[in-house]
Amino acid sequence: MAEFGNGNYSTAYFEETFGKMGIAEGSIYKGGVDSYEYKAKHDEVTKHINKSFGSALMTKVRETDTSEYASGTNYSATSGKLPVLIPIWVSPDIINLSQKESPVYEMLPKVAIRGKFYDWNKMTYASTYARFLPEDAALPETDDTYERSITQMKYCYAVGRVSGPMQVASRGYIDMERQEILTKTGELLHKLEYTILNGNAGSDANEFSGLSTLISTNDTNKSGAAIAISDLRTSILYCKQGGSSWGEVQGGGNPNMIICDLATFDDIKALLQAYLRYNGPMTSIAWGFQTIEFEGIPIVSSKHMTTTSSSKALYIIDTNVVKMGISLDITMERLAKTNDSNKFMLKWYGALLVLAENFCAKIRGIL
Repeated sequence: MAEFGNGNYSTAYFEETFGKMGIAEGSIYKGGVDSYEYKAKHDEVTKHINKSFGSALMTKVRETDTSEYASGTNYSATSGKLPVLIPIWVSPDIINLSQKESPVYEMLPKVAIRGKFYDWNKMTYASTYARFLPEDAALPETDDTYERSITQMKYCYAVGRVSGPMQVASRGYIDMERQEILTKTGELLHKLEYTILNGNAGSDANEFSGLSTLISTNDTNKSGAAIAISDLRTSILYCKQGGSSWGEVQGGGNPNMIICDLATFDDIKALLQAYLRYNGPMTSIAWGFQTIEFEGIPIVSSKHMTTTSSSKALYIIDTNVVKMGISLDITMERLAKTNDSNKFMLKWYGALLVLAENFCAKIRGIL
């Protein structure tokens, strides 16, 4: 048998291909009607096969000035060279460049809602309604004040579709329908987190309003100045007394979460650096989530808040009065099949509930 290349490469290639399949050299292994005809030509066929394997697999080393492939032209032969018999292996990793966590949505309490609206009452009374009286005095009654509040449920969707050919062509590499469902779930969570922080029903009637819109009483505008420790302390005070000034009727909340963007989070850590020790002001919340705290209140940063200078914001909330009202949690539902594809939707019905906005505070316009 003729040898091609350096050494005994052709023998090695033959064994790696035909040999492993139990095919002897010169034997007819596929097709044919007249075995004599193939037997007579077996030498020629064998030489052709060996020469093909030898020349295809035994490729001259590529020099440094040889273009292996052209990424900008999708493996174009005009500006790059691909080894024709070497398959392209695609990594199973799909890197999600839009990946963002949704910590605020995950940590807020979820309230099951019946109907299209969430209705609740707010009550106020004064300490003067209870009084000291002399013996056997008249006992006039007092009336407390009740006020109805309403939040409408809103409806968020993410829709996906995978064609039949795509499902078949991608088999062996990925379950494309499953991948599409996972991707659309991420998109829906992104939208919910962003709307919790930045939503404004006044600008888009289809969405619910977020913290930036619903917190109005305790609103501090830094107007491009850097945040300070005193800003945090003052805003926490406002939350606890229900406003910037104390009032006999006015009550307050117990703030238990601070929410900010990534840059402000780093700024706060720098402000607290003088107080950091080996066991610095760290706390564990929500299933072991580690973060820093300020005066016992954990600080959570969200990637869905802008880090643009003079546009950054920080929210201090009381999760006893800030909740997610949900009439339908994230649900996948298949849509009508009208062509060779599978179409589905992910849907979520609900809204952010800020039951007492004066128990919360916001600092905006941070440098």
